[in-house]
Amino acid sequence: MNGDLLRTLPDHVLTTKVFTYFGFKDYALTSCASTYLQAHWQTANQNKPLPLHVPEDCRTLKEAVKRVGQDYRITTLVLGKGEHWIDNEDLQISFAMNIFGRQDVPKEKIVVMGGIEFKKGIQGNCHLQHLTLRQAKRYGVHGCSSFTMEDVLVEQCGRSGVVASGTGGVGRCTNVQVQQCERSGVSASKGGSITLIGAKTSVHHNCTTGKSDEYGLVVYGVSATIQLVSPLTKEIVSIHNRVGHDEMARMRDMANPSSSTRGGDAFDRARSRRFVLDELATSAMSFNWGVHGGANLNQIKTIDAPVISSTASAPAAVPVGETKSNHH
Repeated sequence: MNGDLLRTLPDHVLTTKVFTYFGFKDYALTSCASTYLQAHWQTANQNKPLPLHVPEDCRTLKEAVKRVGQDYRITTLVLGKGEHWIDNEDLQISFAMNIFGRQDVPKEKIVVMGGIEFKKGIQGNCHLQHLTLRQAKRYGVHGCSSFTMEDVLVEQCGRSGVVASGTGGVGRCTNVQVQQCERSGVSASKGGSITLIGAKTSVHHNCTTGKSDEYGLVVYGVSATIQLVSPLTKEIVSIHNRVGHDEMARMRDMANPSSSTRGGDAFDRARSRRFVLDELATSAMSFNWGVHGGANLNQIKTIDAPVISSTASAPAAVPVGETKSNHH
């Protein structure tokens, strides 16, 4: 191959300066064409597992997840702009992996149309970051194993937004917004736990069906917990759940009576308005957090932020390529 200029480059330059910028499809094509490129591919892939891009490398999110399950070297998916549809009730994931939205695209324009379930017994962690989950038929995210979320919007789910279920269901959500879900916003049950972190965390305008047993934040059973990392509190995070159009209309009608209303003076009208506002606030608060199955409200509480040692090394900004076990 006298004309192959790549052979004139030192091996370390190929591995660190050229192949670093290859995607999975680039590697696959070049390795098929050249055995020495395949060797460099293997070296580069050991140092930094390759992400799969959707739709560039795989047409659909479902296809990409299947590919991850077949190749232990792949740990991360990167979703591009647009809607990524899930055909079934939800996308079921049974191994540790990461799903990121492209950082150069707003998360509101990277939309998974459906829900994601992290199944029980996953060894390692599942991570979602910088994307939107919309209109899941059931849950936006249902975690039965360890999962983390960062900068994620969950909205308009047919049931609850984010759920941790079972003792293995341990969720850590940073700057996650949950809104307009038919049932509860954030739920922990059967020993599951969810920790909420970050100033942009918000759970609002959920419980849209108006059922009395749904809440913005809810725990089921004596061992489930929802923890909010200081300075977050449940009063800050969970607001306006189950305050729908009917309640708002009633507030306007009663707090601002028409001029045709007979009787009463200005003091009476002001007192009536104050009563209605207080009643509405109390009603709304009663659906912002709640418990079932013998749980108590102390299971939804604020905890101190962890103290980070100044000598500890800073984590990578984007945790691409986390190590995972062979799931074949």
